[in-house]
Amino acid sequence: DTPDGDSGSSGGAGDGSGDGSGGSTTTEKNPDGSMTTTVTQPDGTVTQTHQTADGVTGTTVTDASGTITEMTVSVPSSVAASAAEAGETVTLPVEVPAVSSSDAAPAVEISLPHSAGSVRVEIPVGTVTPGTVAVLVNADGTEEILKTSLPTEAGITLTLAGSATVKVMDNSLSFPDVHQAACWAQDPIDFVTSRQLFHGTSQTTFAPDAPTTRAQLMTVLARLDGAADLAGGSSLQQGMAWAVENGLTDGSNPSGAISRQQLAVVLYRYAGSPSASYAHAFPDGHLVADYAADAMAWAVESGIINGRADGTLDPTGRATRAQVAAMVQRYCFQMG
Repeated sequence: DTPDGDSGSSGGAGDGSGDGSGGSTTTEKNPDGSMTTTVTQPDGTVTQTHQTADGVTGTTVTDASGTITEMTVSVPSSVAASAAEAGETVTLPVEVPAVSSSDAAPAVEISLPHSAGSVRVEIPVGTVTPGTVAVLVNADGTEEILKTSLPTEAGITLTLAGSATVKVMDNSLSFPDVHQAACWAQDPIDFVTSRQLFHGTSQTTFAPDAPTTRAQLMTVLARLDGAADLAGGSSLQQGMAWAVENGLTDGSNPSGAISRQQLAVVLYRYAGSPSASYAHAFPDGHLVADYAADAMAWAVESGIINGRADGTLDPTGRATRAQVAAMVQRYCFQMG
């Protein structure tokens, strides 16, 4: 089969021909078995189609100024089903530019068979930061940040169950008390704020060293879970109610500062209480409460909680906003 956009050219790498409308078509066979077809129209419009060896097809259309006007991807049923079954990621054969505005981000129309179930895909991005996010474009034109989309070295990964239209943007926020202050948790804070899991304490501050309350943590996890928008004035109450309903907490002391071991317990319960066998060898490991032992072992084994600079675990120490941001980011990567 000839790739979409190929108007009849066939042959070896670099072969070119007219397309019957005054334009030109070039088809290149790549060493990895993929094929790239480029159609250039007299008005400067360029349509480039890349088909991988297993049949995933990506098409990018740019106008004479080089602006992307259309991006489409088609994933065959066999590829989608195989990836879903094996838990593998399908890398899409297109690349989107790194932009900081949804209006400037090109929409990628991804055709994915719903019958394959949940499939993880990776969209290559020109420049990736911790604040790079995928944005789902709904049928009515509204957009929503996919909070579980994860940056990689080359792009952004997300899980889809069927076809979707997606944008990619860098949604990083700038807080003087984080960025200008060279806070150690700058990347985790960019990660959680760009996904709207955390909000600043004001328009210009994040307060990385401030304690995190139990209600604040529950609200962060409620947002991660996709609960209703919790941006209103009653967000903490809604977040706590969600956490109680889901068995993460009994709802007591919502304004109390959460400790590192309490944070581990909440994340452990949210993860489904997985088994853990790691025996942490911290000098203050004996201070871990019995109720938190399994959770702390899991959190340390998973790399979600690390020791402090002095080598201690500090299980009863308060979890600051910066620490919670880092632990939530690690949790997302661990579970993603």
